[in-house]
Amino acid sequence: MKAILLFALFGLSLCCDTSDPACLGLRVFVQSCRNLEDEDKFGGKSDPYITLEVGHHSHSLFHQKFQTKTITDNLNPEWNEVFEFAGISDPQSKYLFIKVYDEDDVRSEKIGKYKLPLADLVQYHPTEFEVNVGEGHGILRHAYCKVEVTALNWGK
Repeated sequence: MKAILLFALFGLSLCCDTSDPACLGLRVFVQSCRNLEDEDKFGGKSDPYITLEVGHHSHSLFHQKFQTKTITDNLNPEWNEVFEFAGISDPQSKYLFIKVYDEDDVRSEKIGKYKLPLADLVQYHPTEFEVNVGEGHGILRHAYCKVEVTALNWGK
């Protein structure tokens, strides 16, 4: 009973067939970003949120997409939100797409993005990444987001 409780506490699965893609998952802890570009040119600051998708090299072909809450008027937002993808077939060949947007009334504008390869993740070992999502020029190319990624039921 203690072993089952420990596995449940750490999000591990005792009865998952790792050859079944339905058992292969990814936990993403979106922590924060810093130095985001201000897309609100006429007063105020950006209202950032992040979307997460898993997919192949050039684009996401996955049925799950997650989004953080929007943080108003902040170029250094902190989310501390956790998301879990499930049913990832062949996860070692996939990427986590991290996209940062500025929410606006009419249309959200993309602030930046990053494509994180999943190939080197270690099973059940949370790995923290500080990724450069900057797409601007000069100093604006140095916008970073901090995420922690954990391979569930797969990995090295």
